[in-house]
Amino acid sequence: MFVSPDFVRKPEQLDTQVSINNLMRSLCDEIPVNGHIVIGFDSEWNVDVAPHGRLSGQGPPAIAQVAYKDRVYVLRIGEMLSRKALPAEFVNLLCSSQVIKAGRQVNGDLQRLAVAAGYAPTYFCGALDLAAFAKDRFLITKANSITRRYLCKRVSSNWSDQELSDAQLEYAARDAYASLLLYHEINKTPLPLPFPTTETTPCGTPVLLLTDDNKKLAARGIVSAAASAEKFHGENLTKSRTVITVQEILIPGAIIGQNKEKSGGRKLSLKDFGRVPFDVLAHRSHVRIKPIGPVTDMQPNDSPMPDAPEPNVHMPVDVQPPLDEHGVEMISVAEELNGVDGDTDDGVPDPDTNPYRARGYRAVFLFSDSTAGLTN
Repeated sequence: MFVSPDFVRKPEQLDTQVSINNLMRSLCDEIPVNGHIVIGFDSEWNVDVAPHGRLSGQGPPAIAQVAYKDRVYVLRIGEMLSRKALPAEFVNLLCSSQVIKAGRQVNGDLQRLAVAAGYAPTYFCGALDLAAFAKDRFLITKANSITRRYLCKRVSSNWSDQELSDAQLEYAARDAYASLLLYHEINKTPLPLPFPTTETTPCGTPVLLLTDDNKKLAARGIVSAAASAEKFHGENLTKSRTVITVQEILIPGAIIGQNKEKSGGRKLSLKDFGRVPFDVLAHRSHVRIKPIGPVTDMQPNDSPMPDAPEPNVHMPVDVQPPLDEHGVEMISVAEELNGVDGDTDDGVPDPDTNPYRARGYRAVFLFSDSTAGLTN
């Protein structure tokens, strides 16, 4: 059994210009000089469902959810948007690039809000798409993997109800809070650095070896001592080549560079080399240096993301899951990103029978002293 924190189960509802403006001013006061803050952000809107089950239309956003630190707020903005009158301080926050709005397809949320409020679609900024954030760190192979498997969408036709039920409020709050937790968890993995082409990289430097299209992580390893030689297995080590000692294989069938059989010239895949560790010839453009040190925040990405899902993850993370008070294992974000769950392995989330869910997170979050796990 998983229990949401109290501030998620019972988020604070704000439905007046004054209360929303006061909140937004307090959030902006948190922004450091020449710095930024990160909030979890989401919005929900009503949809019209035809008798055959297809969506026939959608309305403007009815609520917006903001999560910051250990607070979640549900903003009842539907009536305000009907008059194209969003609170001024809320508009200022949405326009601020110093307030990073983390979420899945959050750029679409901001565009929808802008249009409903009478602005140009790109008027609001600071969107950080969590799927792109994870993909840049090779935590997932497709930017839309999170959409289908972890941040699956649900629709509802009653977000404008005068009174939202406890279930609606909790689901809405979870969306924003889960976005914030996912941001912080993903941000623990630094961005890989390009492999230098004009200088010597020390032997033993941790690296990531990508597939030839640079889209997937094929293996992990280190720069080999053989990289300092003039040749490797008879091949000249030019400025565009290096030698990598593979220590962990993630895609056994990946063909790396120009490694060939001595007889016949067939290109070798990683599995052809046998057990790790072993050395391979690699093109420098397919190698990334694994950073060691503090994590640097990623800047917002305001580009819209594709929607065709393909759940396929190649970065296993060893995590010992904690237990709740009933002795049940709780799965961390890192494990969820790697598909470690009790679901079927077809990439399709389990059915959600709650009609109020608009955009739900199946991910279960690692407990700490200040947070609690979230799940369906």
